[in-house]
Amino acid sequence: MQRIIIIVLAAILIQSCNLNTTGTWKNKNVDRRKKEEIKSLNDKLFKAINNNDVAVFTEIMSDSIKMNMDMDKQLDDLHHSLKTDNYKVLEEYNVVSASAGARNNLISDELADNSYEANYQAPNKETYTSLLLTSDKDNEQLILLVYGKYGEEWKVNIFQYGQYRLLGKTAPEYFKLSQMSYLKGHLMNAMSYITIARQLLHPVNDFFRFKKEAEINEFYKKVMTEANAKFPLPLTLENVETKPKIYKMVPQVTADGFFPMLYYVSSININDEAALKLENEKVKKEISRLFQGIEEEKKYIFYWVSNESPDAGKVAEQYGFVDTLSASN
Repeated sequence: MQRIIIIVLAAILIQSCNLNTTGTWKNKNVDRRKKEEIKSLNDKLFKAINNNDVAVFTEIMSDSIKMNMDMDKQLDDLHHSLKTDNYKVLEEYNVVSASAGARNNLISDELADNSYEANYQAPNKETYTSLLLTSDKDNEQLILLVYGKYGEEWKVNIFQYGQYRLLGKTAPEYFKLSQMSYLKGHLMNAMSYITIARQLLHPVNDFFRFKKEAEINEFYKKVMTEANAKFPLPLTLENVETKPKIYKMVPQVTADGFFPMLYYVSSININDEAALKLENEKVKKEISRLFQGIEEEKKYIFYWVSNESPDAGKVAEQYGFVDTLSASN
């Protein structure tokens, strides 16, 4: 009698282990075999991208992706923009839902300022989400791969990628730099940093949102409103005899970092290089006076001068200057 009871209990335990439990498993809590299976597919996918192997690339995609994308063109684009020999896992999630079509909302582990939420509608009951980063630490691309379980196979339902870090920093990290510049009274620097932060907000479109997004957008509005009120464009440099007018100011990204780029209109003939240079020396002094902190920790300030501000569809002849700043700035 005792033996029969033990056998019955064992059968119940075996059955319970095979139940398709719903829930979300993240990072170290994901089943090891599934992790290995997805890693193998990710490796296979990147190898196909590097080798421009459309057959292998197409094999990994779900039917919905294959129906809505030109596989040859998509792979060719990826081959030139996402070719990488290595990647690392930012985070990964395995979700089992009660039914297909559920909306999955994935909450990151505590990543300090870079905490995020990922959100998508899952056509399958079971999905596996890989959030990957390319190996370039200074200019990391974020890759979102959402696999769906089709029978016994995993196929990619969502494949998105975009800039996650620019020159070593993410959107929330540029937001923090902008706040620091603002507190110093360096409005131009605050404007540059928050502009870059906004450009990095959605590396994989609306599937991914930093938790600080609302704060970043509010601060952007605040900084831009103050900057536009204090320095309305076009801005005439009244202390320069020729009265040049600044009509655009943007951060310019280079291999050394990003630096202010200012565009202005001069009354001096664009072909009179000597006179333009003399004027630019005075412009630089006035810019330093007007925009407090603009030279702080900067290698360069770029200037483009023209005889008229370019209208839509019209290109004005320009002359460029690079102000190379001392290392102490």
